[in-house]
Amino acid sequence: MSKKILSLFFFFSLITNLYSQDQLNPYKYVMIKKQYDFQDTENKYRLNTMTKYHFDQRGFNTVVKDETVPDDLHENPCLGVTADLEDVSNILVLKVQMKLKNCRDETVVQTIIGRSKEKWYEDAYKEA
Repeated sequence: MSKKILSLFFFFSLITNLYSQDQLNPYKYVMIKKQYDFQDTENKYRLNTMTKYHFDQRGFNTVVKDETVPDDLHENPCLGVTADLEDVSNILVLKVQMKLKNCRDETVVQTIIGRSKEKWYEDAYKEA
């Protein structure tokens, strides 16, 4: 139980760090992918919905990519940044890093690399 609380604390601190970044001020939306590149199915380990939930809790306007988008975002895709979770794991440690990319695929903000030695992937991704 304490690992879950600790992992949530770290995730909140990462998102809070993102929230305080001045680089995000020009953007109106955070777009969440339905499936990250390292996932073989949509929302595997509930990472995508958890990402959306935490951005929503921090006051961001979130949109799931490939679903209904607001008219202003449809007309000008550069109003938003895309949240991309990258898996940079090795054999012993699961490692992930969140990057927010603009419409030109340039990284605007990135988090530190989250790490976990947990053996179960669902728990490891949440902890990392």
